[in-house]
Amino acid sequence: MIPIHVYVSVIVPSAQPVVQVQSVESTALEFSWYALPCRNRNGDIRYRYQLKPSGSSSFIRSDVTDQLSVRLQDLMTNTAYEFQVAAINSVGQLGPFSTVEVVRTRGTKSFTVKHPFFIVTCYFYIFLYDIVKIGFQTLLD
Repeated sequence: MIPIHVYVSVIVPSAQPVVQVQSVESTALEFSWYALPCRNRNGDIRYRYQLKPSGSSSFIRSDVTDQLSVRLQDLMTNTAYEFQVAAINSVGQLGPFSTVEVVRTRGTKSFTVKHPFFIVTCYFYIFLYDIVKIGFQTLLD
């Protein structure tokens, strides 16, 4: 019997994914991207994403997924991050990375003061302001 050798060439993905920012929170960011068109896939595709603080040379998150979105949590508040993603084929060859998306997490969460003394004090100052305003208008008239 004569052995038959079959060679299959796997081509590197040729297109950049297009990234969209889905949500921005104080300690989390969510990104999504479109699947590559069939003509640019060249086989089964997964996606490598990476995230780093702006200006840093070290990635704090880098992983491979078969999903078209990722939610990154436990980030620093009010911090700018750089995110990008690239398609990766079944043999691990990486296509071109997307353009870098720079996104800043929100500042700390807002809060409501519910202490009764604070609320009464605020109403008193609003009332006092209205009295002073009416007094000045009366003097001017």
